[in-house]
Amino acid sequence: MEINILQILPDDTIVRAEKDMLNLLFKNKVSEVANILRQPLKNISRYKTGARNIPINVFKQLCTLNNLSSRDFQNKIWLKVTASGTEIKLGPYIDIDEKWVYVAELIRGDGHIPANYWSINFINQEKALIDYVLNFFSNLGVPKTSIYLFHRHDADFLTIRNFTLAYLFSKLFAIPTGKKGEMHLPEFFFQNESFMKAAIRGAFDAEGSVQHCGSRRITVTSNSISWLEDLQTMLEKLNIKSRITKETYRRDKPIYRIIIYHQLNLKRFLSTINPFHPKRRNKLLKILSTYSNKNPAGFWRRKILQSIKNGYVKRKEIAATLQISKKIVGNYLWWLQRQGLIEPSKKIWTNKGGFYEYALTRKGLSYINIPSHSFFD
Repeated sequence: MEINILQILPDDTIVRAEKDMLNLLFKNKVSEVANILRQPLKNISRYKTGARNIPINVFKQLCTLNNLSSRDFQNKIWLKVTASGTEIKLGPYIDIDEKWVYVAELIRGDGHIPANYWSINFINQEKALIDYVLNFFSNLGVPKTSIYLFHRHDADFLTIRNFTLAYLFSKLFAIPTGKKGEMHLPEFFFQNESFMKAAIRGAFDAEGSVQHCGSRRITVTSNSISWLEDLQTMLEKLNIKSRITKETYRRDKPIYRIIIYHQLNLKRFLSTINPFHPKRRNKLLKILSTYSNKNPAGFWRRKILQSIKNGYVKRKEIAATLQISKKIVGNYLWWLQRQGLIEPSKKIWTNKGGFYEYALTRKGLSYINIPSHSFFD
C-alpha cells in the first residue's frame, strides 16, 4: 500500500532536495517566485541555492507552480520536522507492507512514542525482536548516531531518535503517544490478509505467552479491550477461534486476555500467523507435539450426531457405520444426551431386553449446522 507522506507530516516539516531537483523547482526568476508565493525574496533566494531547506508548504506550492508531481522527487529529498530534528532520506512515497505493520504492532505492544514525538522506544527481553526492529529502522536510513541500544539484565532498551518516523508511526498506525489507553487498529489492516497476519504476529510476539502445562493455550494480554477485540475480529476472519477474558482480582484497573485454545486453533495459528518470537514459537511447537495423533473426543461426538441425522438412530447401527465399539458409542450417546443435543425418540423391547432409537434435538440440529473450529468447547 503506497502512501504520500507529504500529506501526513506536520506543517513544521522541512524539505531538502537534491541540487538537480532544485533547478526544476526554481525555473522562474527569484523575484517572480517570491511575488507569486508571497514569500520574502531573501528566503526564496536561499531556498534556490540550497543554503536553507524548504518548508513543506512552500515545497508543495513550488511543485504546483512548476507542474511537478511528488513522485518526481521519489528518493531525492530529505525530511525533518522542526529545525532541530534529525534528517532522513525518505519518500515522498512509502510502500507500507507487512514489515511496517509487524514493527508497528511490536511498538504498540512493547514500545512507546512520547507526546513530543522525539523518539520511538522498544523494550523487550528477546534479542531477535530487538535486532529485527533495529535492522528495520537502519534499512529505512536512520543513521547509527540516532540509534541507541541499552542492555540491562532484565531487558534491552532500543531508542530510535527521529521525529519524522515517530510521527508517521503514530499517525499511520494509530499508535497512541504518551500514556497508552484504549487502542484501535487502523481500518486498512482489516482489508488486507497479510496485514492482519502481521498485526496478530506483532501483538503475539510483543504481549503474548504460551502455556504448555495444564491447559494448553496461547494468550495476548493488554489493558485495552478494544485492541484485543480488533485482534479477535482478525482471528475470526482467518478462521481461528478465540475468546476474551477479564481479570480484576487485586487490581485497580482490569486487564484483558485473548485466549486461543484447542488443537485445531493452535495448529491454524502456527501455520497462518507464523510467529517470529523464537522461544514462544518453540513452546507452541512443543504443545502441538504433545497432542495424540488419534482423533479428539469431540470428533467422534460430532460424527455420531451426523450419523443420527443421516438416519442411523440405533447404537448398533452407529457403531457399525463409524467402525468403533458399541461401548464407546454408548458413552458418547450418554454424554450427548446430558448436553441436550439428542434425546430418545423410541424404546424398542426384545426378548433380551430393550434399546433406544435416538433423534437430534433442536439444539443438536442447530449445533451440527455450525462449522466446527473447536470441538465442544
